[in-house]
Amino acid sequence: MNSRFKWSAVAATTISLFTLCPALSAGPISTGIWYEFQTFEALDGRGCPPADTGVPPIFGSGCIPSGGTPTTFADAPPYTFTAPPAGLALTVTDAFDAGDILDVFDFGALIGTTSFSAVTPIYIGSGDPAFALADLHLSHGVFALGSGDHSITFRENAAAGVDPSHIEGPGGAHYFRISSAVPEPTSLLLLGAGLLVVGVRYGRR
Repeated sequence: MNSRFKWSAVAATTISLFTLCPALSAGPISTGIWYEFQTFEALDGRGCPPADTGVPPIFGSGCIPSGGTPTTFADAPPYTFTAPPAGLALTVTDAFDAGDILDVFDFGALIGTTSFSAVTPIYIGSGDPAFALADLHLSHGVFALGSGDHSITFRENAAAGVDPSHIEGPGGAHYFRISSAVPEPTSLLLLGAGLLVVGVRYGRR
């Protein structure tokens, strides 16, 4: 076989493989930034267009920028980063139509699930991740990540479909953020405010 033809064939095959295979990692994930992403039924979560150019049409355009706390649209998953020796904290929250419950994976292994939410019929959150953390109607969670490499993905929890509190559509938009392993003062205040409300409600019963 002609050597020029062989190299052309190899090059064509390589280009085809890179074209057909999805990207293995997203853009760099920075600490302290809220990233918006979306889920749909049992499919793996995706980022938000135009940052994520490979979102299947079935997802629609479920991403809405926050009107308060600065956020950014997430790129295509997985969301990869390296935690320092002290580790990092991964905060995940729903922020829009209440009822979505999320499974969180690291390198494909389940590391936790966001909270079940006590939803009143047709409850819509503010869309601001900072306020969502203190909103008892919305599902959220904080997950400790050890030092080293991480590859985070999300998926709608299967139980959400049968949970009585799940009153909205099959999926939606959500936020995640990585930060220092010790919760920031703002996060502690928001979570504390939510726990205080729970205590007051139970005290009245």
